[in-house]
Amino acid sequence: MFEVGEKYEIATGIGEEEGTTVYTVLAYEAPLLKCHDGTGHEYIFNTGSPSFVSANRPGNHPQSVYAKRGVLRV
Repeated sequence: MFEVGEKYEIATGIGEEEGTTVYTVLAYEAPLLKCHDGTGHEYIFNTGSPSFVSANRPGNHPQSVYAKRGVLRV
């Protein structure tokens, strides 16, 4: 699902607190995604968490992880 070394625009949060940032993938061991933001900070995302909304390569149309699972976003 994720390729190490590739950049992804990751949306996290719930409702109006949702935001996106571009990260480079360092490692992926489902459901954990380890990334860095280019400023020396590393992050670990739980892709199974309800607050993990979507991940797509910059310039591509976002695809919700819920859409991939067959669950509609309301």
